[in-house]
Amino acid sequence: MQLKWLPKLHERASHYTHRLAAAIQRLRFKMTSPASQRIQSNTLIRTAFLVEAIFNVIGATAMLLYPSWLLNLVTPTSILGTSSVDPTAVTLLQWLATLVIGLTPQLLLTLPNTPRTIASRPVVYITLLSGEACLVLVILWQALAKGEAESGMTMKALMICAGQLAILVPWRVYVLFVRPEWFGNMVIADKQK
Repeated sequence: MQLKWLPKLHERASHYTHRLAAAIQRLRFKMTSPASQRIQSNTLIRTAFLVEAIFNVIGATAMLLYPSWLLNLVTPTSILGTSSVDPTAVTLLQWLATLVIGLTPQLLLTLPNTPRTIASRPVVYITLLSGEACLVLVILWQALAKGEAESGMTMKALMICAGQLAILVPWRVYVLFVRPEWFGNMVIADKQK
């Protein structure tokens, strides 16, 4: 049985492969040519990054400078009506503040409208989403399974903390999976038009 069509198929495949390679090469040239790049970005997500960074700095500063006062707001009072704040809790809260400050530059670095920052915005959102989702689950577990006695915090404080973080989780999921164009996109200008 002879396969007469095989050489012709090979010839056509080779022809289209060369055309595809040439098209990719032209696209690469267009992508690296600064004159042909036009960046489209929605300022909503950049504003959200900026607002979140501002709140992070304010909250972290309060945690660093006034940890005992903040912990008194969320810990249950004793039978005598006084609240005793453990020095370990103060130290851990200040460590948490440094982590918040450490993540804040990632938000600020996504503010400019460059191809690199546009590409990094979803990565930053995924990082924040994973941390916040895990934290919400742990806080809810502490509130519902452990209770005030074992968690060291009032039920109200735990639910407020979980609620504040839980607001961010659906927002991040919505932006990541429903409205990813809000991160901005780069449009390659076609010189033939």
